[in-house]
Parts: sequence; structure tokens; C-alpha cells
Amino acid sequence: MKKLLLNTLILVLTVALIAVAVLNAVTTSGLFTASEEIYEHTNDGDSLSENAFRFLLPEFIGAKGAQLNALGFYANSEATAEVYSFLSPLICAAFTSGNGEYIENAEWLSLIGQSNVIYLRYHAACTAAMIAVHLGCTLPVKGENPEVAEILLTVSDTGAENAGYTLYTRDLSGRVCAFTAERGYKLNGDTVLLDKEAFSRFADLSGSSEFDFVLFSNISGIPEKSLLTPSQPILSTPPAPGGLRFESSFGEPSSELLATLGFTPAGLGSYTDDTGARVYVNTLGTLRYREGNMEFEAAFDGGIVLEGTNGKDGAYSVFESIYAVEDLLARLNGIRPDLFGNDASLMLTRAETDGSSLTLRFGYYYSNVMILDGNGNAFGITVTVKDGSIRSIDADLINARDISYRIKNYPMFTVLRVLTPSVSPKTYSALRLAYRAGEGDVYTEWMLETE
Repeated sequence: MKKLLLNTLILVLTVALIAVAVLNAVTTSGLFTASEEIYEHTNDGDSLSENAFRFLLPEFIGAKGAQLNALGFYANSEATAEVYSFLSPLICAAFTSGNGEYIENAEWLSLIGQSNVIYLRYHAACTAAMIAVHLGCTLPVKGENPEVAEILLTVSDTGAENAGYTLYTRDLSGRVCAFTAERGYKLNGDTVLLDKEAFSRFADLSGSSEFDFVLFSNISGIPEKSLLTPSQPILSTPPAPGGLRFESSFGEPSSELLATLGFTPAGLGSYTDDTGARVYVNTLGTLRYREGNMEFEAAFDGGIVLEGTNGKDGAYSVFESIYAVEDLLARLNGIRPDLFGNDASLMLTRAETDGSSLTLRFGYYYSNVMILDGNGNAFGITVTVKDGSIRSIDADLINARDISYRIKNYPMFTVLRVLTPSVSPKTYSALRLAYRAGEGDVYTEWMLETE
């Protein structure tokens, strides 16, 4: 029976690996780095978008050490968001009162081996400034503004209830940045410390699991273990996110949906093209709507004007544009959830600018796990913004419904033993869960991210 289970596991995982395209395209970001306009809106006293926090959530948060209760949250959006909210002021304080400086990449190996650490891994790399503003930080990132795929907080080994800490970031290439402050981190003039007792209570949340980094885990039978990122978290208990059912996401767009995009009845023409798409035309541009997809292309001097993006002297802040797009997507989801994810949610996975236009990519996630189509490509929405208006939208429309049933995944150490020998060439770097859309009930699969 044990041998049969293993053979079945090999078959299932091998098929999944072949079917799923290289995940690097899903998670590696082209990153905007124009830091000079990052804080324009917050310094003017405007409030942070209420949707900002949910659009940028870590994929994993864990802690371990002698003075911290062991915890790890993966494929658990509610618990991850609760812990992330607690850590937000600590991250803001480090980014805005510490000074970011690059250090030797090799130091990461000793840092993750320290006695008390808190670790965060993001779905996609993004700049420290991007993380900071989504957390509501109101001051600029000091020093370097690194690309961030991982964050590590090393907690001081003191017996005090409130402890100091140091924050480090690491990008996808392994480059490490330290944010240090001689007299500790401060926020609004107050010293920020970690309340170890309060933080350790999160270990009691449902779905928490102990974890270790793969570098230190006692897993035999993994060939060339070093090919995995050394801080790949290995959970002792496999996660069990809920299953999904993908239903039809088609039907005539409501007048409210059209109006939200600027397509009001006055001056609106429509027809069905030879592909079967319903086409709407006005002075803003052209909107094409078909099953599973919606596209918008702006007219030469048109575009969907974003609310609240006109800064001083007609300037448009990059971050104001991001918030406005996120607010628009949240409104569309509220109007037609059956088209824009339903029980799935959108998260920002890429933000890049060429100096004149801004391109944003949002992926669909459920229970903080990415959703791919049947061919292993990412579902999502791409929006291009220029001069405060949307120039184009390319939106995958999905209707993912929670079926309120959970199945535990295979343990991570078992998956690594089976998957890693089958990868050729051996270029894997991280192990992640994903949903792959299909007929019937769909559950998560383990995927090796490749470079």
C-alpha cells in the first residue's frame, strides 16, 4: 500500500509539473522604482486607499525561536492578514526610520539561522516603497529602495517582553538589504519594539503550523538541495485550503458596470463582432466583452479617467494611480462578482513604468493561493495608465466559487522528494501551491517554481 501511494503520488505530481508552465513568469515582476513621487499624496494628508492592504499580502508568514512561539501561515488569507496587520508598524518603522544598505548576499544564510526570527515571503517581488505605501506608511523609505521577495526580522535575544529587532530584505536574485538604526526604529517619534507575548498568541490561530527553512530541515532524499532558495519554508503540517468550482462567467454586462467604466447610455453604440464579442463604443474608446474576457482600448484622446489622481500642477502620482485602479477593480468586483473573481480576490503582482505610462498586473488568488488556467498560465487583469486615465484593460473574467470542502495537501518534504528528481534541467528555486482551473471541483497542487 505504501508503495502504491508513492507511485500514485509520483504520477499525480509529474503530470501536474508537466502541465504547469514555468511559474517564473507569474511571480517575477518588472518593478517601478521612481521613488521621488512615492509619498506625494500621503504628505498632502490624503488617506490610504481602504483597498490597498488587501491588494498586497505576503504569501507566507512564519516565526520560530526560543523566545517566540512557533507559527507558520500558508494558504490561509485570514490568518496571514491578521498577522501582517500586527507586523505593519514594525515594517513601516524599519523602512522609514532605518537606513537601507546592501550587505553581502552570503550573510542571509547566517541571518535565517539566528535564534529568534520572523519571516515573510511575498507572491511577487515588489519594491520596499510599494510595500510601505500599501501598509499606510506616511514617510519615504530611507536609503536603498530594494526589490523585496522576502523579509526577515531578527529579534533581539533578551528576556524583556518588548524586544528590539532588525529588518532585512532579499530579492529574487539573492541580493540582501539591511535596514538599520543606531537608536532603534521609530514611528511618529516613538520607539517601536516587538511585543513578543502579543505576537506569540497568533500561534493559536486556526491553521498555524511549525516550520523550518529548507537549509536547516532534516529532509533526506532531496538531490541538490541547494537549488532551492535556502529560506524556502517547510511546514511540518501541510496546509488544507478549500476547494473551488469554476462556473460560467458570462452574461450581458449591467448598465451599472458599463457606467462605472464610463460607458453611459448617452452616445453609446454597440454591436456584436465576428468573434462573438459584444462591442461598446463611445468617445472614451472601445470596450469588448466576451465569455471569459473583457478588453478596453482608449481612443486617441480618450481613456477612462481615474478619480483622485490629479495631483499638484496637473501631475499624476504613480501611487495615486495604483490606488485608483485598485479602487476601480474593487468596485467592479462589488457590481459583478461573478465576472471579477467571486470568492477569488485580486492581488498586485507587477508594477512597472517607462516614465510616461504605468502598467499594472493583478493576479487572481483564493485563500492566498494563486489561480492558474488549465495550461498553467496566470489568470489576471492588466491595466495601463497614462496621465491619470486608463489607456487599456485586458481582464480575464473568472467565477470561482468556494465549495466549503477541504483536502490536505501532501507534506512538503514528500513533495520535494518526488518532484525535485524529475525536474530537468534542475533549475527550480521555490515550492508553491496553486489552483489549476478545470471542470468539477478543483484543489491545490504543489508546483516547483523554476528560473
